[in-house]
Amino acid sequence: MLTIPEKFLFLLLVSVSFYYAYLGFKHIYDVVNLGDESYYPRFNELPRRASEALARTLSQVTVFKARFWVSVFHSFVFYGFVFYLFVNVFDGLKGFIPPAWYASLQFGSIGALYRLLADLLSVLIIVGVVFFLVRRFGKADDRLEQNASTLLHEKVAKGSVKRDSLIVGLFIIAHVGFRLMSEGFLLAAEGHRDIFQPFASLIASSVGFGESRMIGWHLGWWGALGLILAFLPYFPRSKHIHLFGAPVNFALNRRNARAQPIPTGALEPIDFEDESLEQYGVAKLEHLRKPQLLDPYACIQCNRCSNVCPANVTGKALSPAA
Repeated sequence: MLTIPEKFLFLLLVSVSFYYAYLGFKHIYDVVNLGDESYYPRFNELPRRASEALARTLSQVTVFKARFWVSVFHSFVFYGFVFYLFVNVFDGLKGFIPPAWYASLQFGSIGALYRLLADLLSVLIIVGVVFFLVRRFGKADDRLEQNASTLLHEKVAKGSVKRDSLIVGLFIIAHVGFRLMSEGFLLAAEGHRDIFQPFASLIASSVGFGESRMIGWHLGWWGALGLILAFLPYFPRSKHIHLFGAPVNFALNRRNARAQPIPTGALEPIDFEDESLEQYGVAKLEHLRKPQLLDPYACIQCNRCSNVCPANVTGKALSPAA
């Protein structure tokens, strides 16, 4: 458990982190809200839309349509981080409630399953992220690159997308690594191994047992949770906002009045008799529809769309991802 000064410091940092994260999310909302209203309804049958979007997101069916082995490593990171939503909450509680209270939450088969999944998924997350960093920076994958004629945003041309990937990748490795460290040192301080935490137990064995190992738990706890607080303000300002953008995009996709999906590529009707229309197409941000402004926030720049775009494949200066 944290000391009293540590608790106050953590709560102060939570307030600062959440405030700047809120500003980032508010900016996204304001940008999307600039868009024009869509012809098709977006908020009908919301419970059905939400449940289908959740199923589509958790099943990862869209991701597994292509690049099977890349998708497998992506699943390590995705499912690991979904589970880490619970891990971070329980780890936060561990710093604030007495050890005996927290220990009572981990008794029984459910507690054992939780510890096993947290331990194994921690390692799988690191494996997945290392794979993607090597793929992007080591053995470069041509499928991640645009063709030479594609017009790129100035910052993208200078490497902003790759820099963002590096920042997030290193954050994930450090966050999960510190979490494993905290669990290993906690076991070492308690003087035992846990068969449901094989990797944390390996760390405990390597550092030796003794109450003095609690300092390692403190460092690991602050490293893991502190990195979360440091990352939250950056999150809505990076392409990894797709973790929220993609499910929202799934939920608000084009559907008719009975909430049946509209085929991809179907054009929205244009009233050519409407003399109030100044032009067709768009000239500025406000001419785009709200869903079109949401689309970029659901994009992770994996280039899967560009790789199957006929214009892009033939070398034209057109790319959905760019």
